[in-house]
Amino acid sequence: MRKLPNGMVTLPEAARMACFGAGISGAISEDHLNAMAQELARLLTVYVVCEAGAAEGRALSADELQGAFFSGRTGEITYRDGRPPISGLAVTSTALFAVLKVLRPAASRA
Repeated sequence: MRKLPNGMVTLPEAARMACFGAGISGAISEDHLNAMAQELARLLTVYVVCEAGAAEGRALSADELQGAFFSGRTGEITYRDGRPPISGLAVTSTALFAVLKVLRPAASRA
């Protein structure tokens, strides 16, 4: 597995962090992770960081996100229309931490 560029967090790890930050406790189900990965993709720019020949990540386009189904466990998106899956997804830690502040339950924001 290739090392992530500095300042990047894999989508599975970001989804787990966001679930904890939103107050989901105990075992986090695959459904929770997938829903959180989908929400993160709506709120943040998602990058492909493990493409062959790419020195740095590239942002997913709106077309790539259209009709995508996220897996919070594998960090992969799949499509029902036959497009090939895309893996090696990540977000920037700076953007993730900003979203985590918003997701925290109100009582713990003080």
